[in-house]
Amino acid sequence: TTYILYSILLLFYIVLGSGLIVEQTFFPDLINSVLFFSPINMIVHSMQSYLYSSFMNWGLTILSILIGIGWTFINSSILKRKLRQ
Repeated sequence: TTYILYSILLLFYIVLGSGLIVEQTFFPDLINSVLFFSPINMIVHSMQSYLYSSFMNWGLTILSILIGIGWTFINSSILKRKLRQ
């Protein structure tokens, strides 16, 4: 049950921290600066700026895609090592 609780808390952290439901200015500055570098938040921020000002921030979008690909490779190598044991 602890694993499920932590999974739900992580899901709430991702959804609320990405700016989809609650705006980023709601959080304190320290938490806001940590949440800004979340890959999901970078994509959401880039898409919101495109919707409101027709400006696409390609730097944030490409950076978040590269972070996601890097996380995928790191997780797959860790999982591969764990399954060999």
